[in-house]
Amino acid sequence: MNRLKQILLGIAVTFPIYLSAQPQLTAVVPWEIPQGIFFGMPLDNFQKAVELGLMTKDTSDVYRWTYFHEHPTDSIEGIMYFIDNQLDHQPLYEIAIAYGSQEVARNKALTLFGEPNFLNKQTGETNEWRFANPGFPDIWVWIVKGNLVIIANIPGTEWGIDWYLY
Repeated sequence: MNRLKQILLGIAVTFPIYLSAQPQLTAVVPWEIPQGIFFGMPLDNFQKAVELGLMTKDTSDVYRWTYFHEHPTDSIEGIMYFIDNQLDHQPLYEIAIAYGSQEVARNKALTLFGEPNFLNKQTGETNEWRFANPGFPDIWVWIVKGNLVIIANIPGTEWGIDWYLY
């Protein structure tokens, strides 16, 4: 019985440490994003975490590489992953999920994030989401043309510069 108590105590002590060390992306993206994908992950880790054979890669942009997974589920037309190619660790900093309609994308965002909480300075509308992600990059979300766009504020990436301009 003492051995069982020691094991249970060990689990009780280490499990919260394990949870706190895990990336929090799964809390801010739909279930359709493969487990193990998180903002800031280096390109090498990203390539190991996804099925590259199911994706096309676009290297035409000077500052990023885009990986596109077409029709990963019946409800999604595609998922685009954006990797910065200028920083040494080449982090994943943006994910865009194509739902095909504004209504579906908005409903998914409302389910994940609740009502929009951020005033877009360009449009004057509160139609975006921003929130702190303690211990991880802050998150910014919006919907455009049926796409749910989720970005992380990673300094040196495309959106890191513009974070406070919008």
